[in-house]
Amino acid sequence: MCHPAAFMIASVIQQQQAQQAQDAQVSAANAAAQKNAELQTEAYQNDMASAYAEEINIEKEGYKSAEDAASAKLDMLVMAREDQARLQAQNFETIGGGQTSDAIMGNLRRHISNNVRDLEDNFQRGVVSRRQERGGITRDRISRRLQYKSALHSMPTQAYASANERGLKTVGAAFQGYSGYKSYTKVTEAS
Repeated sequence: MCHPAAFMIASVIQQQQAQQAQDAQVSAANAAAQKNAELQTEAYQNDMASAYAEEINIEKEGYKSAEDAASAKLDMLVMAREDQARLQAQNFETIGGGQTSDAIMGNLRRHISNNVRDLEDNFQRGVVSRRQERGGITRDRISRRLQYKSALHSMPTQAYASANERGLKTVGAAFQGYSGYKSYTKVTEAS
C-alpha cells in the first residue's frame, strides 16, 4: 500500500504547478496591459503634438491674415488719396461739367468706405473661422484624452495570489490528497 504522505505530496505538487501556471497567466496579462499602456501613451502624445502644431499654424495664419488686411487697407488708402487728387484736378479743369466737386468727392469716399468695410468683413470672417477651427481642435483634444483614459482602463492588470491564499490552497490540496488516500484505501466488507 501507498503511504498517505505520497497522496498528499502529489496533491501539493499539483497545486503548486497550478499556482505557477496562474502566476504565468497573471504575468502575461500584466505585460500585455503594460505594453498597451505604452502604445496608448505614445499615440496620445503624437496626437497632442499634431494638435498643438495645428493650433500654432492657425495662429500664424491669423497673424498673416491681419498683416495682409493691414497692408490692403494701407494700399487702399494710398489709392484713395491718389484718386481724390486726380478727381480734384479733373474737377478744376472741367468746372460746370454736371456734378459738383462735393458730390464727386462724396461718391469717392463712399466707394472707399464700402471697400474698407468689405475688407474688414472678410478679415472678421477669417477671425471667426479660425476661432471655430481652434474650438474644434480643443474638442478633438478633449475627446482624444477621454479615449486615451478609456483605453488605459480597458485592459486592467491582474493581481497575484496572496501568501495567505497560496497557503490555504496548499493546505487544502494536502487535505484533498489525504482524502484521496482514504477513499483509495477504503476497505469494503465482503458480503
